[in-house]
Parts: sequence; C-alpha cells; structure tokens
Amino acid sequence: MFVGALLALAQSNLKRMLAFSTIDDMGYLLLGVVIGSTLGISGALIGALSHALFKLILFGAVGIAESALGRSVTLDMRGLAAKFPVRARRSLSARLG
Repeated sequence: MFVGALLALAQSNLKRMLAFSTIDDMGYLLLGVVIGSTLGISGALIGALSHALFKLILFGAVGIAESALGRSVTLDMRGLAAKFPVRARRSLSARLG
C-alpha cells in the first residue's frame, strides 16, 4: 500500500499515477479480505466495484484528453482548461450549478 502510494506521488504521467494509485487501493481492499469477516469481505467487494467504476471513468477522461492533444497528459501540462475551454466551462457550470 505504502509503496504504491509513494510511487504514485513520484509520477508526472497521469496514467502511470492512476496505475500506481490502483496498486495502493488494492492493498486496502486486501486488508478487508484478510480480516475475513463478512463485513470485511463485503467492504472489499463494494470497494473493488466502486474503484473499478471510477478508475474506468478516470482512465477514459485521460485517454480522451490524450487523443485530443496527440500526446501523453502529464502534471507538467498545467492549464488543460485553456486547451479545452468548452469542456472546462461545462464542468465548472455543473459544479456551481
């Protein structure tokens, strides 16, 4: 868990960061399974399902941005909202809305 978290923090490529974050999250889910109780296993199952759904959305969003840009998205690329103003405006209005 801790190694996955540290490796995720060391990444600048967003896809690699998400991948190491997944390793970190799987460590927490494994703790629920190792506990062995019904509550631990149920929690791990719910956590795995929600993790899979949200990581699918996150990887999809990064993939769409990379496809539109023609290169990998990194943390050094500050200001993606300037490159995608319509999407950023919709996202902002949905949050404020």
